[in-house]
Amino acid sequence: MYLPTGDIPSGSISASDFNSTKFPGICKPTNFDALDKFKEMQRQLNRIAQVKRMTMIAVDGDIGPSTLRLVQSTGPYMMVPHVGVDPASCSFVAMNALVIAAQAKSAADAAGVPAKISQPRPSSPPSIVTPSGAIVPQKTSIFDAFENMSTPMMLVLGAAVVGGAYYFTRKNGK
Repeated sequence: MYLPTGDIPSGSISASDFNSTKFPGICKPTNFDALDKFKEMQRQLNRIAQVKRMTMIAVDGDIGPSTLRLVQSTGPYMMVPHVGVDPASCSFVAMNALVIAAQAKSAADAAGVPAKISQPRPSSPPSIVTPSGAIVPQKTSIFDAFENMSTPMMLVLGAAVVGGAYYFTRKNGK
């Protein structure tokens, strides 16, 4: 696999960081650190998908068929030769999520894609699977709603808040 010359995120991913048996064909993270790394990979892949006019995926941290298709279709833009490996395997993608994310980020940056873009929302909150098989959702905050907003969307929202504040705090001229 081609290694980018840029920064590769710190840390590593091992087979214990994901479960590929609870949901066949899907590698689900087993800890929140792996969940964050998988979500970052999906965000970066979506940046390439946007510039190449491909279908984007929900950023949920689950490496399933949609993520695998996007890895395969964006591979040529990231200069990722898949010689001797199986890019159709969720285990391969999970184990290489940091490298794939770094390559996708580098390719998207080179193409001039903004760091924040609008991305599809997941159908359910991102979650992990524990060794006992329990599903634990990632804790969310009010600010998570803004995570997938593009800059123009944030500007429109900001203008609406300022306009609303002005409207409700101005003195009535009558």
